[in-house]
Amino acid sequence: MHERVGVCGSIGSGKSHVCRLMETRFGYKHVNSDQVFKNYLNSNIKYRKILEEYMKDHGVQPFIAQQYQSLAVADFLFGRTAIEDNFKNLREFNVFNAPYVMEAIAPHVYVEGRVVLEMAILPAF
Repeated sequence: MHERVGVCGSIGSGKSHVCRLMETRFGYKHVNSDQVFKNYLNSNIKYRKILEEYMKDHGVQPFIAQQYQSLAVADFLFGRTAIEDNFKNLREFNVFNAPYVMEAIAPHVYVEGRVVLEMAILPAF
């Protein structure tokens, strides 16, 4: 039997807690999409090159000496002075990145048994 449940919410909303409860009490496999994607980012050279090109076009250097510059990327997505710029950048990045997120999490979610997927919700107005 395949059973998949998605738990989405913003930072601090209790997603991890709910997922851990489902794992321990009901036997679900807990998949944390953030952790899965970080592993994908660190191991997939093709994606890293594509991300570098995308970010370079926006004046952001996502890697320095092979280290992911999460603060630089976060500043690009969330730290601009005009909130309209943040939303525009975030919308465009979500469209760009969605296929890679799906590629990263699919092997962990489309498996036999019960799976609970934890995923943060980012604003994309």
